[in-house]
Amino acid sequence: MVMHILEEFKSISSTRKDLRSFGFVVGGVLTAFAIISWYRGGHSTSVFGVPGIALVIGALLMPRALLPLQKVWMGLAVMLGWVMTRVIISTLFFVIVTPTGLLMRMMGKKFLVQSFDKKAISYWERRPVGIWKKENYEHQF
Repeated sequence: MVMHILEEFKSISSTRKDLRSFGFVVGGVLTAFAIISWYRGGHSTSVFGVPGIALVIGALLMPRALLPLQKVWMGLAVMLGWVMTRVIISTLFFVIVTPTGLLMRMMGKKFLVQSFDKKAISYWERRPVGIWKKENYEHQF
């Protein structure tokens, strides 16, 4: 788990183009927040505006100076992605898979034979003969 996150962190691309893109995107969003705050009469204009303009200017003039900020920002993105993946998958499991399984169990539907029969030669379930035609194999879906 930790090794996967470290590998993903090491694979973050930091070319000149990537650093410029980081500066323009993050700086542009912060500057947009500053403009919205100023328009609404808020007091946080400089909190967003100064770093936003600094990032845009840095992206224009010296993108290599943005390397530490980009690494930290992308590292946070990697960690957030790791956490959110588990949250989303867990939520889907408990909201969709678990209720479906409980409903099927209440209805008596069994998808697998889970009991062990010592007398059984095989657990293979034969399909009824004659329901499959050649056309069924051509267009299965």
